[in-house]
Order: sequence, then C-alpha cells, then structure tokens
Amino acid sequence: GPLRMTVEVVEPTGPEIHVHGRVAGGELRAVFRDRELPRPGDELRLSVTPSGLHLFDPGEGGARL
Repeated sequence: GPLRMTVEVVEPTGPEIHVHGRVAGGELRAVFRDRELPRPGDELRLSVTPSGLHLFDPGEGGARL
C-alpha cells in the first residue's frame, strides 16, 4: 500500500521540490517535480517504483546503499 509521510520541511529548488518528513520508523526525503507545494504538517500518501528509489546510509557520511 501507499507510504504515509508527514511533511516537516519543504524546499522549492527551481524545477524540483525537496520534501523532508517522517514515516513510520524513520525519516524520508523525497523529490517532486509537481508544482503543488505541500506544507509542513500535511500527510502525503506516496507510492514508488523500486527503480525510483535511492537509499542512503543514515550515518555520518550518508553513503548510497
């Protein structure tokens, strides 16, 4: 099913919108190209394809997994 994310920070960066938020068990950062800005406190329902995921180590260096 969809992943539910509670928005904490929204960063418009020109053509993309970087959204930082909380999901069950941790934090999530997502990049959108949609022009509708979510707001802190909004709950987003996300679905992703495995090829669209980029996972990073939560440690100091944030190395891509």
